[in-house]
Amino acid sequence: MSNQRGFTLVELLLSITIMSVVAILITSMFMFGQNQVKNQTSAVDHQANVRLAMNMITREIRRNDPKDVEATTTQLKINSQVVYQFDGTNLTDKDNKPVVEGVTGKFTPNSDSIKIDIDSVADRNGNKVSQSTTIYLRK
Repeated sequence: MSNQRGFTLVELLLSITIMSVVAILITSMFMFGQNQVKNQTSAVDHQANVRLAMNMITREIRRNDPKDVEATTTQLKINSQVVYQFDGTNLTDKDNKPVVEGVTGKFTPNSDSIKIDIDSVADRNGNKVSQSTTIYLRK
């Protein structure tokens, strides 16, 4: 009988099984990482949209004379002209062009203030970003 060196079928199957498990673990870690990147990017985009909309609206209110500023539930008017309005899931300007997409909101006018509530649309996990502020008008 000659002394032949090599692997038995059992050894070969065992090594293939171990390598397959390692490959599956590495792939699942990679997929988990990719999913987290997508979720975080989506959350950052929603937060940026809400902040941008709030910044634009509050800047417009503050740089105008308070007696010229008025609001309805969905519109901000200055000198009786619509400057911004919430239209579905967009904040639009006076020309009805979308300025910020993916946000909803409302204005709550009072005698001496305007409360602004802005929400992002829900992401694929159902998460929303909300921001609220009250601007007091000096008349």
